[in-house]
Amino acid sequence: MITRSQIKYEILTRLNKSAANPGFYTDAKMDSVIQEAVDFLTAESMLADEGFTHKLEQLTTTSGMVSLAIPFDMAMLLEVSYLVGDIYAPMTYDQQWGQAQWASSSGAVQQYPARYKLVDNMLYFNPPLGEGGPNYLQVEFMAYPRRMMKDSDVLPGQFDRCMFYYIIYRACNLLAGQVQQTVDDWQQNEALWYAKALQMINLRTRQVIPVRAFEGY
Repeated sequence: MITRSQIKYEILTRLNKSAANPGFYTDAKMDSVIQEAVDFLTAESMLADEGFTHKLEQLTTTSGMVSLAIPFDMAMLLEVSYLVGDIYAPMTYDQQWGQAQWASSSGAVQQYPARYKLVDNMLYFNPPLGEGGPNYLQVEFMAYPRRMMKDSDVLPGQFDRCMFYYIIYRACNLLAGQVQQTVDDWQQNEALWYAKALQMINLRTRQVIPVRAFEGY
């Protein structure tokens, strides 16, 4: 695991602490640019939809619930499902809500929700949840990693070595820019490691495709 302290050490090694511009080196500035680089890579992962921040989480509900606040770390919802027996059945995201959902004979609201909508960080169900309980809803989502608040905090486990080096050189370039300096080698290294990081993001969930059995010859 790589801590924020280790990242800062690598940054300072490249900045050279004996240089004439102490504005490079404040802890607060380093913390800020490190987090910016981490968040940038996370956003790239979300846009690629390739699994670096891909998570599943189960939520507790109650019968009759119409809405539910989503946890703050769910940045991008992919699928919402409800528990039927021992499996999760996907719900449909409905932009227009469609027709109201009623049972065919009694006129009562259906037991299970057919659709959901996301408004202002709230999930709304149509019809309301007929059942509820622990782990009733399963949400598949993309998430930002938790912020690194202290030097002992670690990079998320899904960040590999090329991402580590991208963060270092991106941070160096951001800090240098704050004092109107540029270093060509740092910019080239940032671009190189970003390209490698993007390759890893796009390949991360590549699945092995079995070769079809060759028959008859």
